[in-house]
Amino acid sequence: MKRSIRFTKYEYDNILKLSGYLKIGSFSPQKFDDTEVINTIINYAWKKKKFDLDIIFQNRYESIESISKALSMFDNLFNKIGVFDYIKDKEKNQNKTLILSDESEKIINELMEKYNGKSITEIIKVILLGISMNPDYIMDIIIRFLLMQSFLFISIDRISEKYDYTKAKNDFINMNIPKIDIKKQEIDNYNYAFQKIKEIKSFNDLLSTAKNFGINENNLNELISYGLPSMLGIYENDTIPKSVKPMDLAAAKFFSKSLPAMIAIKLVTINALYTALKETKIAIPGVYATTYDKIMAVLLIENKMDSLIGNYGSIYKSVFNNTREWEDYINSFKNAT
Repeated sequence: MKRSIRFTKYEYDNILKLSGYLKIGSFSPQKFDDTEVINTIINYAWKKKKFDLDIIFQNRYESIESISKALSMFDNLFNKIGVFDYIKDKEKNQNKTLILSDESEKIINELMEKYNGKSITEIIKVILLGISMNPDYIMDIIIRFLLMQSFLFISIDRISEKYDYTKAKNDFINMNIPKIDIKKQEIDNYNYAFQKIKEIKSFNDLLSTAKNFGINENNLNELISYGLPSMLGIYENDTIPKSVKPMDLAAAKFFSKSLPAMIAIKLVTINALYTALKETKIAIPGVYATTYDKIMAVLLIENKMDSLIGNYGSIYKSVFNNTREWEDYINSFKNAT
C-alpha cells in the first residue's frame, strides 16, 4: 500500500543511507531500493526491537538541530560560497510516497492499536527516523545482514544453487532466517563456525582472527582427509541424501573453516563504521568519497583506537545474539534429520 509522508530532504536521505551501510558491511553487496529500505526498518523495529518502541516513541527520534542554526555564526562566509542554499534545500519539507509491503502494513496496524491516538503518518515517521538515526540499531541491522550472508555461504542449499542471495534478501527484509533445509551432515560445520565466532570476544581477538584467516595446519589436514573421500564418494557410517552431491558437501566443509576469519575481517570494517557514526553523532553520507574521508578523519587523524576497542563490546553483543538465533534454527534440525 502507498503512504504519503512529509520528510525534510535531510531526514529522508538519512533513512536511505541504510542501503549504503549494508553494502559496506556485506560479502556480496546488494542494492536495496527505497521501498526495500523502508520495509526493512519497519520489520526490524517491530520484530527485533519491540521492547524499545516505547522509548523510541517517548523520545520520538533523536532531535536534530538545524544545520543553519548551528552554523549561523559563519553565515556571511557561507552565504558567499553558497553553502546555505544547500542547507536550505536539505531542510525543505517534501511529500514522499512510501510503498509498504503487506507485512509492513500489518505491523503498522498493530502499532496503531498499541499507540492509540497517534496518526499513521506519525507512527511511520517516528519508526523510520528512530531506527535509522540510531547507530546501535544501524550496526545491528548490518550485522544481521552480514551473518545471514555468512551462514548461507556454507549452506549446501546455497552451494547447490537451490537457494540464492536474492531469496535470502527477501527473508532478511522480513527479518526471517533464510528458508534453507539443513542436512545432518552440515550441522557440525555450522556448530564449528558458531563456536569460533563466539570466541571473538575482544577487539584483540577480532584482529587476531582476521589476520589468521582461519586456515592452520590442523584444519588443513582435516580438509585434505575430508576432501579425498568426497571426491571418491566414500563416507564411513554416513548416509548422504541422494539430493546432495559429495563435492557440495566437501565445499561446505572447506567454507566453514574459513568463515570465522572472513566474518572477522568484515567486523573490523563494521566496527570502524559504527565508531564513526557514534563519534560524529550524525549519519555519515552514503557510499561516497566523503564517507571514507570522514572515517579516516575520525579514526586516524583524531586517533580513535580507544573508541574502536570500547565500541567492540556492542559489536560482540550483536554478533552473539544474532549467532544464537541461527544456532537455535540449525539445531532444530538435529532431531528432524
